Amino acid sequence: MIKIWHTHLGYERTMLSVQDSLSDILPARLSAKGKKKKIMHHATIMGGSTTSTTTTPDVRIHAIIQYPRCYDTLFSSPAYLESHDFSQKFTNCQNEEDALDEATKMAGGASPLLDKENAWKRSYRALEELYHHGTLESIGISSNFEPDDLTQLFEMATVGPHVYQGTFETLIKDESTVEELVRHGVHYQVYDAASVVAEGKEGAPRAYARLEHIGASHGGMLDLYGADDNVYGYSPVQVVLGWLVHHKGVGVVPGTTNAAHLAENSPRSLGVDFVFQPKGGIEH
Repeated sequence: MIKIWHTHLGYERTMLSVQDSLSDILPARLSAKGKKKKIMHHATIMGGSTTSTTTTPDVRIHAIIQYPRCYDTLFSSPAYLESHDFSQKFTNCQNEEDALDEATKMAGGASPLLDKENAWKRSYRALEELYHHGTLESIGISSNFEPDDLTQLFEMATVGPHVYQGTFETLIKDESTVEELVRHGVHYQVYDAASVVAEGKEGAPRAYARLEHIGASHGGMLDLYGADDNVYGYSPVQVVLGWLVHHKGVGVVPGTTNAAHLAENSPRSLGVDFVFQPKGGIEH
């Protein structure tokens, strides 16, 4: 999944962002040079219209626009200040723009900060083009898009969006947004469900204990990993992720750096169809 950051809004900067990401994902097939033309050349490879005697992984590339514009409030938010994902922290949008490399600054000629209402639209046009050429498997947006942005997107889009990456809270509480996405055939993808459940161990101990009870009442993990692995039942995170996949029909992005958690939340594990009974039991 490629995420277009607000620093790379605009047609040319988005093309550059995708090119750089593809160079990291597929280093043997792409170089850091040759921007748009190079991307289009590899569209035939990603689209499967060429044959090769070399065995390569089946890689599907997806891309979403993370922010429709830069917000100065982002840089003072706890999520940003406490994140370890940024090697350098900035204080505002212009401060971040000034620190960009010259190649990014020169792409497209103008900073997206000068056209905050339309830069993201040109980014989406770039993603549409890459999708039509087969470089991208799907394109989409995140929950940082406001309702007005969504309305404009649905009016202008010639394809998609295929994916909306949002929070667990939005899925449960924001019925109007979810209904609008469903009406336009957009697939909802929850990115924070695992962390929300994990935080509930301290923040909502009774609810967490209930999830533990539901997971422990089902021994399906033995079927997946074998009795010798001393694994029984399902974790609270697995219970919620399984419910989201099978009963809400949404995608999930578990996200973890822990190998054991990665195995627990794998497609193989979540492939078990959880059926909730009136008393909270699970069958499959």
